[in-house]
Amino acid sequence: EDQTNKTSTGEISLEEDLKTVGKEPELFTGPGKSNLLQETVNSQQDILHGDRSKELLNNRTVHRTQDSETLKLQDSLESEDLVVGLDRPQVLPSSRSSESLLDRDNDSEGMRFDHVAEIPTTLPEDLTKLPHSVEHVELCSDETVRMSLCKVWRPEDFVAVFFLTNHSSNRSVTDVCVKLEPSSNFQCYIGETEASCFQEEKIAPHSCSVHSAHLTCKAPALSMQLGGELSYRDHTLTNKRLFFTCPVPLSDVVRPLELTTEQYGEKWPTTSHDKRLKMETRGATKVAVVVETLKSRLNIHPVEIIGNEGIASGTLQQQGLCLLHVKVTTKGNTSTVELWVKSNSQLFTECVARECAAVFR
Repeated sequence: EDQTNKTSTGEISLEEDLKTVGKEPELFTGPGKSNLLQETVNSQQDILHGDRSKELLNNRTVHRTQDSETLKLQDSLESEDLVVGLDRPQVLPSSRSSESLLDRDNDSEGMRFDHVAEIPTTLPEDLTKLPHSVEHVELCSDETVRMSLCKVWRPEDFVAVFFLTNHSSNRSVTDVCVKLEPSSNFQCYIGETEASCFQEEKIAPHSCSVHSAHLTCKAPALSMQLGGELSYRDHTLTNKRLFFTCPVPLSDVVRPLELTTEQYGEKWPTTSHDKRLKMETRGATKVAVVVETLKSRLNIHPVEIIGNEGIASGTLQQQGLCLLHVKVTTKGNTSTVELWVKSNSQLFTECVARECAAVFR
């Protein structure tokens, strides 16, 4: 009987347990479901917000650390030298190992250069009415001094006019010296003396010094040039040297020789050195065009043009004689130019013929 009661009690306990298990799903399907889920979601959101707040706090800490480092860097830069620019200061390099102490001492007043205002350069009065080059050729220059050349063509010589300009607005240059080295076929005169060097004790700031050299050609050459050296002392008493070279074309020493057709005919037999050339042009041309081209290239005088032939004459600074005869024959779109050069010097003839060939090359 006792065993039967224990069995009945166990069955009742098992039934209660099953009823309890059957009621547990109601916790998730009944009215309490939404409250429980809501609490769970809220708890997860709180965790996420907490993590985000920690991240933002860490970022702010990093930015504050970077800002602090930047301020420290700026404080350290205040000890450096500053150059005030148009927009903001710029820091100069802290290393001064390559800077000259002499330059630092002399730069206290400041070296200023005026590259905007043009320094007037005019020819000497006795040369202004003679034929001369329109533009000045720059021979050499640096940050302080510039030397340019203007050519003047006198009947008896070739004048090289040099312009020495000091572009500094507050510093003079001293002990200025120019040594000329013309080709060996030239004789160089400065003033009335045969010389190839001129000097200037001082050139004031933003000013120009003018010097002239007269070059007489003893004989032509296939290659001619005018070279030399410019030296001076700057405000630190440092000696500066500049070198230059300038080609001298044949037209600088050839002069037009005005002759009539009769005079040309009389001189033709007296010239014993001659050379003939025959060249073809890519297009049809006329003899007048050829003669005008030779006039501008060689600085010769056109004597006369008859039909398809023309004659011209020139001289070597009134010392030599050169006669040219030109004949142009045109067939279709091609013209043949026959050129006959005669002079009283074989070298003169060769130089003129070579220059003529270069025109039609």
